[in-house]
Amino acid sequence: MSEDWPTVTLREVTQRITKGTTPTMAGGGFVPTGVNFIKVESITESGRIERDKLTHIDTATHAHLARSILEEDDVLFTIAGTIGRSTVVPSSILPANTNQAVAIVRPDKSRILPRYLYYALRDDKRLAEVLSRVVQSVQANFSLGELAAIRVSLPQMAEQRAIAEVLARLDDKMEANRQLTTHCDSAWRALLEAVTDGEVVPLVGLADFVNGGAFTKDASGSGRMVVRIAELNSGPGGSTVYNDIDVKPDHLANLGDLLFAWSGSLGVYRWCRTESIINQHIFKVIPKPGVPMWLVHGRILDLLPMFRSIAAEKATTMGHIQRRHLDGGVVVPGPEVLGQLKPVCQGLWDRALAAERENLILADLRDTLLPELMSGRIRVREMPKSNEELSA
Repeated sequence: MSEDWPTVTLREVTQRITKGTTPTMAGGGFVPTGVNFIKVESITESGRIERDKLTHIDTATHAHLARSILEEDDVLFTIAGTIGRSTVVPSSILPANTNQAVAIVRPDKSRILPRYLYYALRDDKRLAEVLSRVVQSVQANFSLGELAAIRVSLPQMAEQRAIAEVLARLDDKMEANRQLTTHCDSAWRALLEAVTDGEVVPLVGLADFVNGGAFTKDASGSGRMVVRIAELNSGPGGSTVYNDIDVKPDHLANLGDLLFAWSGSLGVYRWCRTESIINQHIFKVIPKPGVPMWLVHGRILDLLPMFRSIAAEKATTMGHIQRRHLDGGVVVPGPEVLGQLKPVCQGLWDRALAAERENLILADLRDTLLPELMSGRIRVREMPKSNEELSA
């Protein structure tokens, strides 16, 4: 922390720190639609609230859970199960409520800006301090008292605002890229799904499916990342394995490759990270000559519900599919239609990949800047005027 800035506890700069409860404790329950209810899984590691992971309660239950009714600019911090995820409540999510696994930190805006507080809680030093105080019982827990005692640096409001704006510009650009990726993928998939006429071929007629290997065994701890299903779903983390062994090219994931997790959490992923080693239970999908990657991607997605259903039936083992299930038939557009789709679908697929790759670069930049700005080692002198300048 900067020697020029005072440090304060969260208790000193907040109006209240509390947590919610489950609807059943109030005699209510979850309903298909209604007031948004935020759980730990609704908050991403990157600090967003995922709307498709929200549940809902009715207005009567919401009113009964008055202690945990959320307000705009509340800072949420997860304190049970997955510890240390945070977000700022936007007006667009209201009305909303939360449960006992999520702390509600209501800033005193005359002393600390909500967005600055959010970034202060994302600082690696603060998170390390939090994790060092976690209590393990049935699941990990972090008390409200311990949260209230966390110390943060408190620069003047102008500097708080400048720090928050620099970091928020990066986050805003990443959110724009996420939306762009979603729109591009929705567009090429819609074009492909509109094609119902053509030759029906087995999925394996479109691509080779090369299984990864047991490359975590005797890993060296250095070199390239070993991609497991955990890395496909959440990216690299503390348990990620690295290995400097030599492997065949078909066991390497490079930018733009398609990976298909066929066991456990089944899914298909467009790889946007640096060269990595593919572990077992993951196919590298290599299109046959002349077959576009987006076509293979789309047809695997078409069969994914069936694959997941097959995996779910294997209750006594980890759910998975077998190679024979790749014989499922898919429609391949005729040459004329495929020729019309290629430039549009390929352009959309490539643009989505570029946005995903740019987000990794922006996230690294934000995560590098954040502790430097919070410590005062880097001071904000001049702000860029627009998001466009960030990618210029």
